[in-house]
Amino acid sequence: MEAVRSTIETCARRGVEYLTLLAFSSENWRRPADEVSLLMRLFVSSLQREVGRLVENGVRMRVVGQVDSLEPELRRLIRDAEDRTAGNERLNLTVCRQLWRPLGHRAGAGARAGEAGRSRRQPERHRRAALAAELAPAFAPDRTY
Repeated sequence: MEAVRSTIETCARRGVEYLTLLAFSSENWRRPADEVSLLMRLFVSSLQREVGRLVENGVRMRVVGQVDSLEPELRRLIRDAEDRTAGNERLNLTVCRQLWRPLGHRAGAGARAGEAGRSRRQPERHRRAALAAELAPAFAPDRTY
């Protein structure tokens, strides 16, 4: 957790506007149930401990990706953290609960890309923009460093 805290604080100090962190990948669901439970408890305790620090550092936090499937207590903590940090503008922190959607969703995005590619009425940049809207959150710029 110290590495995550240090990364967030360093980004905020250095003027980074957007930071995305992967909190729980799809591969983690394949772990034994007791390990998954431990990871979820770690997420809960970290969120409880760190949200005040996010507020102090001017960090706005959002959690994306299948949040509805989490335990009710964790969903409540996430909503509370998002609400408490909503007015912050120094750093926009996106925590991805799951980086990739299940294969069916990716296949659906691929099919939409194919449909967009077949539509010759739209210039290439518009077809790319349509697909990007399916894959990236609207509140964050599409930049990778």
